[in-house]
Amino acid sequence: MGGFDAVGYGEVAIDFIIRTERIVNLDDKIWAKNYVRQLGGVTCNFCVGLSRLDKRAAFMGAVGDDQDGEEIRTSLESEGVNTSALRTIPQKGSPVNYIITAEGGTRLILQSPNMTGTQLKPSDITRDAVPKCRVFHTSAIVPDTAAKIASLSKEAGAMISFDLERHVAEMGNERIEPLLKLTDILFTASESLEPLGLDENPNSLNRLLNTGPKVVILKKGSEGATVITNEKRVAVGAYEVEVVDSTGAGDAFAAGFISGVLEGASWTEAAVLGNAVAAMKCTKMGAQAGLPTRDQVEDFVSARGRPHRCDLT
Repeated sequence: MGGFDAVGYGEVAIDFIIRTERIVNLDDKIWAKNYVRQLGGVTCNFCVGLSRLDKRAAFMGAVGDDQDGEEIRTSLESEGVNTSALRTIPQKGSPVNYIITAEGGTRLILQSPNMTGTQLKPSDITRDAVPKCRVFHTSAIVPDTAAKIASLSKEAGAMISFDLERHVAEMGNERIEPLLKLTDILFTASESLEPLGLDENPNSLNRLLNTGPKVVILKKGSEGATVITNEKRVAVGAYEVEVVDSTGAGDAFAAGFISGVLEGASWTEAAVLGNAVAAMKCTKMGAQAGLPTRDQVEDFVSARGRPHRCDLT
């Protein structure tokens, strides 16, 4: 199949990240230890992570017609991410997120209102506008748009990957079910299942699998991830590292996992790669500074070995 290894549709932003000793309380004033400004956004992080892992990635979305939008486009291109499907929307500002991250990896994210103002609408999507790819990945910040792109991608032979976060789950089953029916790989977390009336109970997860996904990946932070199919559940342990900043760790995991899938790995082995990429990301500040190259991941896994795995079925 021609085209890209993966196309991502979703969030892209400039992240302004401030590091402190702790998350501030109301009316507090504390010293910032340091701060950085860099490219960010859930799906953007995924695309950059894949590109560093030697995969051909393209980002599909939009920015405003301002200096921040130009910075976003230039930064993506410098990372080897194709921007031919990145639109510029006139008279709109590009998203700038403010993230406070504290020692131990806890964080507070103030997401820009421009994030929704620069999203593509279903009417913007035509067959010719969707790049050909092996995997279409989305965080579905606009579920209707994501479902339309997923449908066109699936018709063209792509696998569909959906990273379900809580704020999207809170839109309700009716909004996200069309995309879930098209999904092959679903990334999520316990807190993201709650708005859908679901939890980690096997019967609950089976209902989720029956909506469409072939595999559900429960991201569990420092505990690793659980790989769930209709046949079995396998817990894959995390790699222990000194956490500097956990911002974007879930995005890094998804990039590592999809990279493994593209290379023909099993779901479980793909989760091992995902955990390695996420762990390495957490050793540096920001969502992208710690994203490793393929050689760096191979060296990391070779030195650390495979993490503990436990069959939960």
